[in-house]
Amino acid sequence: IRGAGISVETSNVFIQNIKVRPGDDTRDACCKTGTCSAAAAQFCTQDPGSRDGINTYASNAPISDVVYDHISISWALDEGFSIAPAVGDISNVTLSNSIVTNGLDMSIHPEAGSISDPGHSKAMLINGNKVVNNLSFLKNVLAHNAERNIRVSTSVSMEYVNNIIYNWGRGKGMGRLIEATNTSGATHKFDIIGNLYIPGADSYCPETLYRPELCAAVANGIDTPEQRKRMHYILRVGSGLSGGLSMNSRYYLNDNWGPTRAALGSEWDIVDRGFFLNPSSDSLVYPQNSATARVSSSQSIRVLSSANAYEAVLNNAGAFPRQRDSVDAIAIDSVRTREGRIINCVADDGSPRCAKNAGGWPSDYAPTNRRLVLPSRPNSDSDGNGYTDLEDWIHSFAGQL
Repeated sequence: IRGAGISVETSNVFIQNIKVRPGDDTRDACCKTGTCSAAAAQFCTQDPGSRDGINTYASNAPISDVVYDHISISWALDEGFSIAPAVGDISNVTLSNSIVTNGLDMSIHPEAGSISDPGHSKAMLINGNKVVNNLSFLKNVLAHNAERNIRVSTSVSMEYVNNIIYNWGRGKGMGRLIEATNTSGATHKFDIIGNLYIPGADSYCPETLYRPELCAAVANGIDTPEQRKRMHYILRVGSGLSGGLSMNSRYYLNDNWGPTRAALGSEWDIVDRGFFLNPSSDSLVYPQNSATARVSSSQSIRVLSSANAYEAVLNNAGAFPRQRDSVDAIAIDSVRTREGRIINCVADDGSPRCAKNAGGWPSDYAPTNRRLVLPSRPNSDSDGNGYTDLEDWIHSFAGQL
């Protein structure tokens, strides 16, 4: 999908092996007026202010049971992936084996480049007036997204398991890894297990193009080990010391690795010091925040150790990972080689903004043909595995992974 994204606003949805690449194409005048010729209309794109990758949206009533598996999301202008419980609760949502990469930063989003928003490369957001239950993020790769890797702004029960996060941005804590706000008294039940946080070139002092004042005191533009220890945490709640914390929230932390926990130590080394009584304390503001067993309502059982997750996740993430196109291949290779940057645009158009680009769209895809043979009894369960013959037939396409 090019030029727009997907919005799911209903229940019982399964989407697999889709590439969503909103991109930064501009809207022609005829797109706005609806007067395009057929040839021009194929290049009409979604409004830049709302060009997410995938949005799950409870716009009218509660929704549930939505699964995204083996999805590739690149070049979103707003969030790559978002969940919005606006009018009703959202339950039982999974994003698994997927890639969310290269949210465009100084791009054509109307807010990008303002004083309050120096760039708009944002990975994932959970934000709304209602509750999200049974949320699963499993075995995904998030790479080259400056912020919101992931941001939670409502009550959520979430398992965040075996994800690889590479080259977050904004430096000195501004990249916001798992940033959970509690300003409205939200309650969190988080299982954060076996995740790998790997800093890249954009993860420390931000480039002077965006926030020069934050780099003034940093030698050679690289954060010191002490700054990384204080700021490059995996989990943050609220703002400032103990700001926004809730005594009713529970966090189960196990086997996570990042700049603040690069060797064996307390599992709580991954969290912002705001969880503690003061910056040098080992005592939590709310000791009950620390859970000794899993607390989310999903609790998937196929959890890999962080040591085993690295190769397994990189090998299996994204749409049709055995047949990756150049965009996904470059994203995964950049994690392996510790290369790549946060980018502003898809391809170079000669402007200063586009000096940092992704190299352009892939060449035309070769067509793949498959004979359409529907099952003779689509509503039966011939093999007794709990899925109808129609569902088994649909699942057979995943065998092409």
